Amino acid sequence: MSYVWLDAQSLKVREGDRVLRRARVAATGVNAQGNRGVLGCEVGPGEDAAFGRALLRSLLDRGLSGVQWGMRDAHRGLPPAIRTVLHGASWHWCRVHALRNLSATVLKSVQALGAALCG
Repeated sequence: MSYVWLDAQSLKVREGDRVLRRARVAATGVNAQGNRGVLGCEVGPGEDAAFGRALLRSLLDRGLSGVQWGMRDAHRGLPPAIRTVLHGASWHWCRVHALRNLSATVLKSVQALGAALCG
């Protein structure tokens, strides 16, 4: 896969009689011919680098190779995991997630202006 997107989501799951927070990371890829597919989806204990490394290594074990470029969200464990496991690939923060985080920090009265300038 030439291009990979990693998207994390925080979930609440029931384990026994407790409700716990877990992280779900979905990996989607696009190859050089433009074919898109889901590479994998894992649920782990949190947003740490160990979970990110395990996910990426499992993708490599199942045949992922040739990653040139990727996009990720702000999941804390992904950047160090990417640097450790996918050497040489260029990674960027997802523009949609960046705009959402930016709009959450500005006054409501200027959000439309900020979105127009960034979009």
